[in-house]
Amino acid sequence: MDAGYVYDAFGRTTAQPGGLTNSYFANDLVWRQQLEDAQQTWTLDPAHRFRAFTAETLVNDSWVNSSSKLNHYDDDSDEPRWIVEDTSLGAVTRNVSGPDGDLAATTSATGDVRLQLVSLHGDVAATIDTGLTGPELFDYDEFGAPMPDQATQRYGWLGGKQRSGEALGDLVLMGVRLYGPALGRFLQVDPVPGGNCNGYEYACADPVNKQDVTGKWVGLVFRGAAAACRLGRGGASVRASTLPNKPGAVPNGSESRYGAVPSGSGDRWCAEPNGPQGLWPMLFAIQKFVAFDFRTLADSVVIYVMKVNVGSGRIFIE
Repeated sequence: MDAGYVYDAFGRTTAQPGGLTNSYFANDLVWRQQLEDAQQTWTLDPAHRFRAFTAETLVNDSWVNSSSKLNHYDDDSDEPRWIVEDTSLGAVTRNVSGPDGDLAATTSATGDVRLQLVSLHGDVAATIDTGLTGPELFDYDEFGAPMPDQATQRYGWLGGKQRSGEALGDLVLMGVRLYGPALGRFLQVDPVPGGNCNGYEYACADPVNKQDVTGKWVGLVFRGAAAACRLGRGGASVRASTLPNKPGAVPNGSESRYGAVPSGSGDRWCAEPNGPQGLWPMLFAIQKFVAFDFRTLADSVVIYVMKVNVGSGRIFIE
């Protein structure tokens, strides 16, 4: 163990070199951080998302309330739709998503718009106003560490997924866990057994090809060129062995609600790109039981999925 790191009985990192200390809720989400004369304390909403945090400064041995931020959500994700930047003043930042669901712009209550230009990896690589003046450029290494002398921003590395960099100590709020870009590791144990290569590692040490934006499991990337079923120039097939008998998940041919159509090769089902047997309905059917994300590329379908047990069977990409 490196000097300066301290863990509690649950494997959570409570202290790090440089003086940063972390405290946690009973469900392992971060509750409070302290670094030198700065302290941040989070509260959770009923869905166990970060509802608010208060930043305080130590002055004459007393913590002085400097500002409180409040998150508002419009769906069941952990991505705030708008944020009250200071509850005493009421300033608001609204996060606007693009067609792909990633962050595309931020606006204020007065109508100021700042475009968020997201890279293929999902990082905010540049921001610029609608007049296309005064751009700011950002760059990160593969594990998310920013380049030297780069301005700190709320959404940077994986900012398209609204992974917040507002935690102290240059840490990232990566879903249910704290993530350290300088370490390339999480600070709490993975809540999903087998969700990663070990309890702390990020994306099995392969952040170029894998992501773990929830902090729960790493998605393995399978490209359509290696699949048995073809979708244009790419393709994907899903092997569903002994699926539980739940509505919308039973692959029963053309009568299947979600269009998992047998291809005539055992228990493999091919997904056609359009129509009632489309790929997207089938993926959403599987998503009821396996949390994963997917995106399309120019010549293939990329699916992030993990081998997991679902009832009496397994779902995985072949």
